[in-house]
Amino acid sequence: MGTCERPFAWSEIHHLIPWARGGDTDLDAIPLCSWHHHRAHDPRWHLTQHPLRGWELRARERRSRRPGRPQG
Repeated sequence: MGTCERPFAWSEIHHLIPWARGGDTDLDAIPLCSWHHHRAHDPRWHLTQHPLRGWELRARERRSRRPGRPQG
């Protein structure tokens, strides 16, 4: 995800399992700024935990619409 420069006070709490799907209501979750929080809920992005580096948010790789066709 890189370093987000937003102060913690501006964070939104992201639950890995949403409350509506049976997730916990405690604060054992990930604080994210609004921009990163919206991407964490977007299926085009993927949130991964790294043991030493914390959390990383990356855009998913786009797949070609026509398999076998050269890119370029």
